[in-house]
Amino acid sequence: MNFTEYKKLLKQNILKPVSLFYGEEDFLLNYCISLIRKNTIDEEQAFFNDETFTSENFSLQAFSDSLASFPVFSEKKLIVLNDIRIFKMPTADQETLAKLLSEAPAHAVILIREQEAPDKRLKLYKTIQKCGQEVEFTYMTPADLKAQITKKLSASGLSISDADAMYIVGLAGPSLTNLHTQMEKLLSYMGSRKKVTAADIDAIIEKPLNNKVFDMIDALMDKKPSIAFAILSDLKQLKEEPVKLISLIGGQFCDVTKASYLLADGVGNPAAALGGNPWAANKKVAVARKVPPEKLARGVHLARRADEAVKRDGRDGWDALWELVLSLCED
Repeated sequence: MNFTEYKKLLKQNILKPVSLFYGEEDFLLNYCISLIRKNTIDEEQAFFNDETFTSENFSLQAFSDSLASFPVFSEKKLIVLNDIRIFKMPTADQETLAKLLSEAPAHAVILIREQEAPDKRLKLYKTIQKCGQEVEFTYMTPADLKAQITKKLSASGLSISDADAMYIVGLAGPSLTNLHTQMEKLLSYMGSRKKVTAADIDAIIEKPLNNKVFDMIDALMDKKPSIAFAILSDLKQLKEEPVKLISLIGGQFCDVTKASYLLADGVGNPAAALGGNPWAANKKVAVARKVPPEKLARGVHLARRADEAVKRDGRDGWDALWELVLSLCED
């Protein structure tokens, strides 16, 4: 199940003995862990009834002992297995753990947190499915992230246009943890002003390197070399590695070329098919719509040639990069 479905169960106080959490969205995952803690144990008895195992202190015997021990001044105790990589354990250990989980006492609430998605063919996974529940925490959609931004700003008496809210989503990325951090910085910056603008966003939220490189490519494709070279100068002042920038330029041209192929094939939602950050994917599709495929292919070729000149021929990285950008200015 997903976060929305699981949150409804928690509100109804429906909690199975074993829960498996995994996925990329740590903010929502941690939020659910805090709800489980709140609903399971009293804060005053947390020292006795809240036990966390990590890869450093976990053993099957220690876990078995924890299950066997009764909660203190409480009906329940919480046992957390935090990123122990249980699905990578030896088969015999997985079978022992499966037995312990299936026979867990009624007073135990077991929470298994894993970074990676489980192998659903394993007996251990099937045991968890049978006696518990799994929740996958995926990133929110751009529309949901935009709603989060609007809601948070509105609660502080601020407003923002839909376009600027989506701009924040594109800069902050899909992680809610980073998004909330950037929003707190923005709220502190606004002072008495009530309308958040793109200028405010640019003043507070640093553009990721990928975004800066893409802005440079977009300017080149729009025949605005002065903007492209200004971005490149800024990157040099920031002491970015030229070989890394050449690689990013090549990667961006490859992505836009893929978007061009998707458009040519008549794919209904090329941005979704392209994958990655939805905001960035939409930007790449927009460039693919206005730039001829042969020009995109040339960008890939020039970036590859610049990369070879540095790595194979020993050319100075910045010389190769400046020449690459100059070449991209040509029709």
